[in-house]
Amino acid sequence: MRNIAIVEDSENDIEYLRGSIDKYTQESGEQFNIFVFKDGAAFLDGYKPVYDLVFMDIEMPVMDGMRAAQKLRGVDSSVSLIFITNLAQFAIKGYEVNAVDFIVKPYAYDVFRHKFERALTKIERKNEERLYLKTESGVCILYRKDVMYVEVIGHYLYYHTALGVICCRGSLKYIMDMPFFKVGFAQCNKCYLANLALIKKIDGYNVYIGEEVLKISRPKKVKFMQELASFYASDSSAGDMVPYV
Repeated sequence: MRNIAIVEDSENDIEYLRGSIDKYTQESGEQFNIFVFKDGAAFLDGYKPVYDLVFMDIEMPVMDGMRAAQKLRGVDSSVSLIFITNLAQFAIKGYEVNAVDFIVKPYAYDVFRHKFERALTKIERKNEERLYLKTESGVCILYRKDVMYVEVIGHYLYYHTALGVICCRGSLKYIMDMPFFKVGFAQCNKCYLANLALIKKIDGYNVYIGEEVLKISRPKKVKFMQELASFYASDSSAGDMVPYV
């Protein structure tokens, strides 16, 4: 479920935008968590990068949308941002803060749906490369290229990365359905989900990844090798290198 922030001071505009999102939910079946802030300062106070999309009004008291967006980019450079404004000339400046789009008030639902769907498509592509982990100390953002493998022990997942090991609750079955792990990862046994792009070689039932060696289980070896071969065949960045068996 995606998290959407609405930063808007007008109750009427908030309700209209909520209604537009609700209508899209009814049409598409997608669900959204919606968080409302009445001004930019309130939105940025204690900000955490947990939002997928921000709808930002430009004309607001306390802190206007453009200044809020500039400060937002100082703490979150990647969240998708759509400006909503009465004045189209102000919206053009949104590209200076990497806004994905702008909507000029008043707007029809069809205009909203088109821009919303386009933003969701971009978010989906980004989410395939980026993973948000909620840990005991806060939120951690991982990129696919940095995750060597994921290990499951009991009810906990251990993400082995270039920066160290990150632990949180979960199961391999659950994360394997995430877009992040759909491409480029495969199970070599029931305990490990390996990043195929980072495998150095395979020797018998050993997978060499980073400085570590993972074991391939006999029941999973055939499927694992098929997924590895398919990955190298489809990934042009992998070059001609083929790990040997």
